Amino acid sequence: MKIIQEVPWSHVLFELEGQWILTFMTRQGPIEYEVSIQMSRMEIQQYRKNEAFLEHFLQTCREYPEQYQTRQIMPSIWP
Repeated sequence: MKIIQEVPWSHVLFELEGQWILTFMTRQGPIEYEVSIQMSRMEIQQYRKNEAFLEHFLQTCREYPEQYQTRQIMPSIWP
């Protein structure tokens, strides 16, 4: 396992067995919970070009979680 980026109490991006996993904290109303998503090749390429992409991607994941449900890993993974 290799940690690529980590921001305490926000998210961690890591590589596990060749897959890039993004685990982050989010909230729905008063409930805070964690989500792990397997990143696509395109998202990985975007991150490699510009690390600021991850902040935009996180915002999108938090606002539109239904778009990423098919790639959600349950239970969530933390390194």
